[in-house]
Amino acid sequence: MSTLYRKYRPKLWSEVFGQEQIKNTLKNEILNNKLAHAYIFAGSRGIGKTTTARLFAKTLNCTNRKPDNIEPCGLCDSCLAIDNGSSMELIEIDAASNTGVDDVRELRKLTRIPPKPGAYKIFIIDEVHMLSKQAFNALLKTLEEPPERVIFILATTEINKILDTILSRCQIFKFKKATNNEIISDLKFICEKEGISVSDNVLLSVAEKATGGFRDAESLLGQILSSLNQKSINENDIIDIINKTNQDYIIDFVTNIVKKDIKSCFNIISDVIENQSNFDDFILDLIEIFRKILIYKYNPDCLDNWKNLDEDIKNNVINTSKDIEFLRLSLILNKLIKVKLDIKNSDIIQLPLEIAVVEMCEDFVQVNVDNTVKKQQYNAVEKNVISVSKKIEVENKQKEDVSVLDILNEDEPRPNLSDVVEKNGLLNHVEPSKREQMMKRFGLIKDDNTNLNTQNKKEEEKVSEKQNIETQQQEDVSVFDILKDEFAENLE
Repeated sequence: MSTLYRKYRPKLWSEVFGQEQIKNTLKNEILNNKLAHAYIFAGSRGIGKTTTARLFAKTLNCTNRKPDNIEPCGLCDSCLAIDNGSSMELIEIDAASNTGVDDVRELRKLTRIPPKPGAYKIFIIDEVHMLSKQAFNALLKTLEEPPERVIFILATTEINKILDTILSRCQIFKFKKATNNEIISDLKFICEKEGISVSDNVLLSVAEKATGGFRDAESLLGQILSSLNQKSINENDIIDIINKTNQDYIIDFVTNIVKKDIKSCFNIISDVIENQSNFDDFILDLIEIFRKILIYKYNPDCLDNWKNLDEDIKNNVINTSKDIEFLRLSLILNKLIKVKLDIKNSDIIQLPLEIAVVEMCEDFVQVNVDNTVKKQQYNAVEKNVISVSKKIEVENKQKEDVSVLDILNEDEPRPNLSDVVEKNGLLNHVEPSKREQMMKRFGLIKDDNTNLNTQNKKEEEKVSEKQNIETQQQEDVSVFDILKDEFAENLE
């Protein structure tokens, strides 16, 4: 007996739940015959990328489909061949096991083989991000200009790893995770086909456990049906089959982190490990919910963009945003990001998160906040000290350039230069032969020689006029500068 997700893989567009926008776009392209030569279907695992690609190929190659009808007949040779995997017009390649250039060369050879008349040859490359860079480059030209009636559909869970040169040549469709209601509708459809009655609470538990994946939900439902082997199933029947969901763990963990309840956080971590949940996904989900708390705290309108967010998660985000401050929220996010990086190198996978829990819940938070405040205060004081030091340095430099006369009291009259020289005995060290000449220059003594001829008087008048001009120019110059410039030899 085949598993439920293979048995009930959609064969008609009406059987595909969710992804309404993508379905409508592809349908319109088929009906209007406006097909692209390459598509990229991106999204997480188990949400219908490969199923949609096969249904797209089946619709294009159905020989009985009417031009105005989108649904394939499911009865013609082409439809039957695609359903059982024997069609020569639909070629599926797993890029995870065919990553090299040689594999792409073989693929290029297959594109040269034309399809049968009226049909399309469609290549579905699953997990295309696993191709090497050289393989992508080898595929580039064929992808840009494929032969007539050849279509590529590239499916990937990590679109960020695909080269931009590939992305620019394809139509990109981003598949979203299914909502709980969409998964429940899918599960009800299967239960009706199987003739089994399953309560809504059971279906809700399965949908929450699947975290947005149809395949995971259908696999879990198949496990429940096989384990119980009964026609009616209620919530009490599945207690031992369905463990607590990651969503429940996340809500409890966030609540206890905010309460600083370390013991409860440790218990949740142990439960996640014991139930063999994906620990990487658990950390990523924690980062995502704390990110949502951060965004909602400063932009409450963001809830309009989170239409697919579970109500329990949404309520937790709203309530937590009111009870947590930004500094602590920032610290928690930084710690969780560090945990995500550290678990790759840890022999005990939960140890980095356990250490982070203690740091997030103990008084380290307040210590970090206090240290931040103290650092800001210290920086402010340091800045003021530097400013005052520079001001003092400028003032000292200005004082060094002030002359003897400038430092006198501004309220007192400025003394005559001759009075300063005589009062301070500035000419006492000069040789007697030159002292008289200098004293005459400063007006300290008068010349009584009246027998000078007219020529000498004129020269003295010129010299006196020149001295007056120089004296006028030197009024703002210090006495020491004058003595140094005029009588350098005597000062030595």
